[in-house]
Amino acid sequence: MEGWRCAQFVATYFFEFLSDSFNFKKDFAGWFYYSAFNVTNLALLALPIMSFTKRFGQFSSLLPWFVGTCFLHTASWWFSEKQQILAGYYVWLLAVGVLFAACVARVRSQNIPLETKN
Repeated sequence: MEGWRCAQFVATYFFEFLSDSFNFKKDFAGWFYYSAFNVTNLALLALPIMSFTKRFGQFSSLLPWFVGTCFLHTASWWFSEKQQILAGYYVWLLAVGVLFAACVARVRSQNIPLETKN
């Protein structure tokens, strides 16, 4: 599935869910899986912009975990759809990987422990 079709699939089913014509038993797992790709795309857009704000530091220790999860979820597509993957997927995966490396580097430069304290 192409990236734009994935976003359309998620949005369409979300609005069907809001209008009560959504069949949870049939499509919920697919909707959940594909919507996580949209979360990754939003993170690719929002995190570089957010890094220039003052409130960004409050979430610095959690960002590598979040972006790492996004990277693993994006990589999961490679295992399921090897025959249909085009060059854009690898650029997307590389972008998420670079964002993950940048988050880890920022946390380490600020001497913030990567593990959360309870």
